[in-house]
Amino acid sequence: MPRMASALRSVHSIASDEAMFRSLSYVFPLLAFAVAAMIVLTTITRMLENQRTQMGCLKALGYRDGQIERHYLCYAFYPSLVGSVLGLLVGRRTLPYILWNMESARHAFPECLQAPVSWEQWVVCGLGVALSCLICLNTYRRSAREQTAALLRPKPPKAGQRLLLERAVRLWGRLGFNAKMVCRNMLRNKARTVMSLMGALCCTMLIITSLGLNDSVKYFVGKYYDGTLRYTVQAKLDGGAGPVEGYRGRVEAERLEGVMDKSVSIRSGEIFRATTLTVLEDGQKLMNLGPEETWIDLPLMLSEKLAEALDAATGDEVELWLSGDKDPIRTRVSGVAEVTIGQTAFMSRTVWEAYKKGGFLPTALNVLWPTQAGLDYLAGLDEFEEFQYPSAEMTDTLKVLESLRGVFNLMSGAALGLAFVVLYNMGILNFVERCREYATLKVLGYHQREIRRLIVTENALVSGFGVLLGILPGWWLTGVVFRSCETDTMVFASTVSAASVLLACAATFLFSCLITALLTRKVRTIDMVEALKSVE
Repeated sequence: MPRMASALRSVHSIASDEAMFRSLSYVFPLLAFAVAAMIVLTTITRMLENQRTQMGCLKALGYRDGQIERHYLCYAFYPSLVGSVLGLLVGRRTLPYILWNMESARHAFPECLQAPVSWEQWVVCGLGVALSCLICLNTYRRSAREQTAALLRPKPPKAGQRLLLERAVRLWGRLGFNAKMVCRNMLRNKARTVMSLMGALCCTMLIITSLGLNDSVKYFVGKYYDGTLRYTVQAKLDGGAGPVEGYRGRVEAERLEGVMDKSVSIRSGEIFRATTLTVLEDGQKLMNLGPEETWIDLPLMLSEKLAEALDAATGDEVELWLSGDKDPIRTRVSGVAEVTIGQTAFMSRTVWEAYKKGGFLPTALNVLWPTQAGLDYLAGLDEFEEFQYPSAEMTDTLKVLESLRGVFNLMSGAALGLAFVVLYNMGILNFVERCREYATLKVLGYHQREIRRLIVTENALVSGFGVLLGILPGWWLTGVVFRSCETDTMVFASTVSAASVLLACAATFLFSCLITALLTRKVRTIDMVEALKSVE
């Protein structure tokens, strides 16, 4: 029987992991598509901006708009098609096996079989190609609206406009020339500024989510094993256990309390759940179920997950059906226990004995700080089964969730990749558009380091705003992902520490500064003659 019970627990653990991965399979692709859309949008925008003069040449040579459109559509179709197919092949050979190895470290599995390619996977590939083509078409058609003569010339900078900040005359008057130039350029190219903001925002959001998910895993596991459970060790007993008073007198420990677990079916309205009824001694101190880890001595309490499954609240009437008993226990829910792991109903010993369903014979003993002699005595009992230590169970539970944390770390990698592509592409576009301005500043006597300072200031402002704007979405996304990962036996409390928020913000901002440093090296490559000779 112990071996069968262990096997059933393993099967339930694997099923819970499978449910979590299935939930993530709905959330993670949405994030991946958002990242892909931003990368494709910034990359194709940059490419078509560089191809502006060539578009004009093709039009001047007599090519029709449809021919030119199909030509540039190939720039999006074929790379996205190859990338989608490679992603399908590589994805099927990498991430599933990473998760398989994580699960195999804790469970014994038969041979790993490769699942066939499903229609959902082909749909995802098709959506990736369609997304790239639509972005390319939209970007090309914006440029194609211009006249051929306009396309043959360098793109003129957008006309400046009066800023809202300029109405604050005193503040605007205190700003220097460089600060005014930066402010005007940021608002003159709104689309590029917004894209840069979104790149920094999404990067911060995803890193906060990744770190927040790790924080939340540690929090809800620690809340149960370090908060709810206050005993040092639990001694499991079989059906031959005697009254708890006899153990209390013979086991050397600071405190000993009996626990009786009964398998029951609980009904609330039309909803049934098979669960465990845990009967605790009156005035017990080693399981804290109330707010702030305090004990509340009430007739019947349900764990958070069980109350959610039954759609039951305080004051609702429920029925407890014991195995082989035709007369159920009818009572009302007195409260919801703040227990993050397990679907359990809790009842005090006095209430149990009042229903006359049998005596209170413990199936486990919660022991606080036992001596070695006390442990040896328990281990020598005929009814003794095993010791369970909360610290060891906490380690095992964290191992169970290790696979989730691996997926969260992939999110951080995707976030940094997003930030690099988006911010670098937007920085290059900004540099190309303002190359004439930088050349003019050089002619007016600006040194290279002063021009670099302009670029650094502008990118730092955009990245800083993006980082700050990404904090709240990061908190929100952490809760969304965590709720999607909840299993039947765990309540995931979304928690993001201040240290994680600061680390995510610092990582994104420093990464942005690194990209800016790469961009500022291009200042020395400006050809003033080439940049300044354009048709006015």
